[in-house]
Amino acid sequence: MAKDLATYKKIYKQLMKEESDIDDTDYGQCSPAIISGGKFRLLLYARDVSSLIHELSHAVFFIFNHCGIKASTTNTEPFCYLIDHLFGEIVKRGKIKLP
Repeated sequence: MAKDLATYKKIYKQLMKEESDIDDTDYGQCSPAIISGGKFRLLLYARDVSSLIHELSHAVFFIFNHCGIKASTTNTEPFCYLIDHLFGEIVKRGKIKLP
């Protein structure tokens, strides 16, 4: 997760080889980047916690699609557990501070 918009735009350009069209009116963005060997990276930017959860939802849907998991045919637990895990990693790494 990028700590601010400038960092997001810099990393986005490195990963995607193009400029990001995000600006300071946007609350967040999730940008998946496919890299070699079937691996991928998810670049996230969010101005607040609710936007982060929104962008993490996009990330989980990308991961599910990449792995061939149909979110509509599973119960909600895989989605919820993955959001929980990703959010926990962001908090643990100090990318956001909770009140």
